[in-house]
Amino acid sequence: MYGQDNTKDYKMVENKNIIIYTKLVPVGEAKTFHLVKKYFFSTQSDIEILPLTQMNLKRAFPDNIKFHDILNLEFDSKEDISSYDQTNNMYKVNYLLNKSLK
Repeated sequence: MYGQDNTKDYKMVENKNIIIYTKLVPVGEAKTFHLVKKYFFSTQSDIEILPLTQMNLKRAFPDNIKFHDILNLEFDSKEDISSYDQTNNMYKVNYLLNKSLK
């Protein structure tokens, strides 16, 4: 399933409280660029898709301080937070959000 943000196409890879998308993004110079898979998210299918970063997740859930604290404990601020939790069969950020809501 695909979402759209202007002319950029995203592939939806998980549809839970946090909707996770991927997109192949060109990296490098015009003649020598290569495509890298980047992760994005939204909290609803009809709102803006944002890069999947700690800061953007905290802005998306401003009142969930427990979620902020868990993100700080689980991930270094520069660390890629797109990891998949094989045990729970979901992306780790969705697992952590669910944990914060209990």
